[in-house]
Amino acid sequence: MQLTSIHLKQESLQQGQWSSGGKCPPRAHLVRIATALLSLLLMASVSAAPQRPVRVRAQLSTGVAKLGANVQLVITAEGDPAATLEALPPVDGLRISQPASPMYSEFTHRVAGRQVRRITLSWTLQVETLREGKFELPSVRVVSNGRGHLGQVLPASLTVVRDIQGADMGFLEVSEVPETVYEGQPFSVHLRAGWDANLQVASAGMVLPWWGRLPGTLELNTGQENLGRKVVTIGLNRSSRVDVVGPIEENRDKGVFHVVELKRRYLPTRPGTLDFAQGIFEFGELVGNAGPFGRRKTRDFYAVLPRFEVQVLRVPEEGRPFAWTGAVGSLSVDRETDTRDVDQGASIHLTMRWLGDGNLEFFDLPDLSRLDSFRGFRILGVEDIPGVLERKATWELVPVDANLEAIPAIPLWVFNPTSKAYELLESDPVPIRVRAVEGGLDPALGGPVLDAPDVLGIDPHARTGPDPEGPSGSNLLVGYFLLPLAWLAGRMFVRRRGDPGGRAARRRRAAPRRLSRALGRAENAADQRQALATFLGACSGQSDQSWIGRAPGLLGSAGGQELEALFAAFDAAIHGGDNQPLDKTMIERVARGAGI
Repeated sequence: MQLTSIHLKQESLQQGQWSSGGKCPPRAHLVRIATALLSLLLMASVSAAPQRPVRVRAQLSTGVAKLGANVQLVITAEGDPAATLEALPPVDGLRISQPASPMYSEFTHRVAGRQVRRITLSWTLQVETLREGKFELPSVRVVSNGRGHLGQVLPASLTVVRDIQGADMGFLEVSEVPETVYEGQPFSVHLRAGWDANLQVASAGMVLPWWGRLPGTLELNTGQENLGRKVVTIGLNRSSRVDVVGPIEENRDKGVFHVVELKRRYLPTRPGTLDFAQGIFEFGELVGNAGPFGRRKTRDFYAVLPRFEVQVLRVPEEGRPFAWTGAVGSLSVDRETDTRDVDQGASIHLTMRWLGDGNLEFFDLPDLSRLDSFRGFRILGVEDIPGVLERKATWELVPVDANLEAIPAIPLWVFNPTSKAYELLESDPVPIRVRAVEGGLDPALGGPVLDAPDVLGIDPHARTGPDPEGPSGSNLLVGYFLLPLAWLAGRMFVRRRGDPGGRAARRRRAAPRRLSRALGRAENAADQRQALATFLGACSGQSDQSWIGRAPGLLGSAGGQELEALFAAFDAAIHGGDNQPLDKTMIERVARGAGI
């Protein structure tokens, strides 16, 4: 950061002016100095705030083209409206057009209670094929604020052939893809590819330009989709490989085919159009006899999957309940407790499980502290375990009313895409029996009132006896002066330090060390955000989830503004489709300077 020098011009010595011999500067000079210093502080805070990274994507409209045909190369940059695209280096056998003015699009939506603004620039370049062959395309480079950002082209190469053959010898098709979905509604893309069983296929692969490049979506794959099934590995986008189920034999209209399957599940995070560019299934057949080095030639075939798209609709505002926490889908609920007989003031664990086809990982849990039906319970906390297949939450409840007969139902409002309406999903109440504690509960301590000697033999009741000899007058006089001073000193110490041996203090002291370890284990931005929320919860005494989704503007300090900017960067990375982790050192710096 460049610092601006402050120069004070000395003029002729007149009455009221500031000279080297004057005693104090006039008001005008003080105002100028304060303004300059304030400007420097603002510049420093802005430059120190985490900058939203520029995301660059480059996608070919197809991976295989006929000689003489044109292929489109679409390049997008998200995060900087002033970004520029550099011209691509020449590729022998291809003619790539020069970048023109980009298309500008802006989209604003709310993510976890924050308003997120996305700015995207898009360039479309024409790639003309001049000769047959396989051509590797270089990475594209977008410049933002003087820095270059690279984006790999997918697929990584373009194959140009005189004639695309393979429609009769193989196929690539998609199923289970809906035409429209709502934001937050999961959907599946089921790909099936196959080749004639009479061919001796030596290699096979899929060219899917949209693979891993669907903006505004999150993948919901658990890694167990193929568990217990026969799996083989084929090529993907000519630069990597992917596991597919199969091959299995299948009778089709044109004969018997060997078929493999690939399934992916996505959750859209914002309304718009998801564009699935043309896909290619390429496979090579062994032909002829082996040469002098024992290798046989192959003949390549290509099966084409036409481009398709999915429209993502916004969840309607009309009829939306105030208590809706973002749940979308067709869900069911189940509940259980660790016990149904409990003493008044003791804890009981209530576990809720939500199952079904929905955004189980991403809606907020109901806040029991705001429900009138739970006024008879003290809520100590909740353990939330989100998952793709199941959402599990366990509350620790303390019944403070001995007349309670059941744990009330926990309501969850869900938007059902099938009925296109908001529906209330409630668990059944859990019958319990609460044994009253003799003497009731101590309102201050939340435990039983001490009405008898405890386990250490200490009797809390006063005993009568002869009056002891009282203190002397001088001792009383000194005590009158020392007692208020001791009370003030103790009060200041307790307010500043708290209980150094308490659970909250120990958790607060261990928070920086645990944050560093959690960030070291984090694999993506979502893990980093949860680690930061756990750190802030330990430092502030609040729950972890209260920091995720906190409305902007609640923290007025410079450190608080940096913290809000960091959470906005997390949301952009998580819901932007790539979920790439942010800089660990920057996260720790912002966390230390938050002033929580």
